[in-house]
Order: sequence, then structure tokens, then C-alpha cells
Amino acid sequence: MPASDLTPAAPAAPAARLAIRRLPLRRALDWMRAGWADIRRNPAPFAVATVVLLILAVLAARAASWLPLMLLPPYLGTVAAYARMADRGQVFLAASSAWRSAHLWGVSLGILLLGTVLNGMLVVSAVAAVQTLIRVPMPAVPFILGLMFLAKVLVVLVLAACWLAPALVVNRHLGALQALRLSFAGSFRNAGAFLAIALVSAGLLWLAALPLGLGLVVVMPLLACAAVRAADDIVGDAS
Repeated sequence: MPASDLTPAAPAAPAARLAIRRLPLRRALDWMRAGWADIRRNPAPFAVATVVLLILAVLAARAASWLPLMLLPPYLGTVAAYARMADRGQVFLAASSAWRSAHLWGVSLGILLLGTVLNGMLVVSAVAAVQTLIRVPMPAVPFILGLMFLAKVLVVLVLAACWLAPALVVNRHLGALQALRLSFAGSFRNAGAFLAIALVSAGLLWLAALPLGLGLVVVMPLLACAAVRAADDIVGDAS
């Protein structure tokens, strides 16, 4: 499907009238193409927003390691607003205040709480594994691999909650909890496409970080715009 086919025609239905669509795995490629088309239309605002995010993230990390995570949903929401302004032929700067949305910061708080809870579960599991190894001597490798797998699963859960939520707040005018719930449900109803995007994103971010992180100025808005188009595609009006 061409990238232009992923452009939504109408805004905001009430949350009660929204439905989750199940889409084929190949849609992940369509979202990436649509995200790239968004950037090519006018790359400057996306690049500026990304540079501002990276600078703030570096400064925030000096205060607390979890603060950069709080900045991600407002950034994704700003990108969603930029993309929507481009769809409507409006001035990009009109979307620059999107980051002030209390619901976007509510998404940040929700993700932080979810990450804290899941991290606590991982710590408890690790302690239980160590205690088991002490009581019953056995090879430690299966336990280590199990904990590594569990850590990956917990990361996927956080990504599922975060992936679509900022775009849903901006474009569907949802509250933080509704957006997080629909993001989680949409991700798992489209698990194949979601995991494909997650794997591609991990690879692109790793490559982008190699040349002094300069590639992030392109890759991060690309992934953010792809998430916007995925949210438009997955969460639609109930028939």
C-alpha cells in the first residue's frame, strides 16, 4: 500500500467508538515507508525536535537515569502533531506546543510506573533464581538465559504500551490511560507487525548511534512517524 494511503481522513472519535484492527505483517513496511515520506516532505522540524530531545535527554540523564524515558512520549506526541499539520497543509510551528499536553506527560508517568513495576518483577525473579541455585546445585546457564529472556519480554511490554499512545493522545484526543490501553491492545493484536517494527527499530537505532549518534537525527523521527501511521492504521472508528 502506498504511503499516502495511510494518511487518515478524519480526526478524533470518542474512545468508546474506537476499535482495534488486526493487520497483516507486511503493514510494518508500509508504516516505515509512510514515516520516511513524512520526513521527506519537510525534514527540518523533525530534525530540530530530535536534536532538542537528545540534548535534553543527555542533561536529564545526569540528574536521574530514568528522566530521559519521561521525555520520549512528549517527543513522540510532537512528531505526531507535526505529521498531522503536514497532512492538513498547515504551518509546522503550530504544532510545537504539543509537548505541553498533560495527557502526554501522563503517558510518560504511566510508562515510568510500568517500567518500575516490571523491573521490580525482574529483580525478584533474579533473587529467586539465585536462591534456587544456592539450595539446589545445578548449571547456572539456564537460569541466566531465562532471566535474559524475561528482561527482553519486559522491554517488549513497555514498548507495546508506549508505541502508539502519544499519537493517540494527539490525534484521537484520548486520555493517558485510554491511550496506553489501546496501544497495548493494538500492539498485541498485531503482534507480528509490532515485533517486526521493534526488531527493525533496534537495528536502525544501533546503526544510527555508530557515527557519533548523528544518524539518530534521521532514524528517530523516521520511527516516530512510522508509529504515528501505525496508530492511524491500527486504531480506527468502530463500524
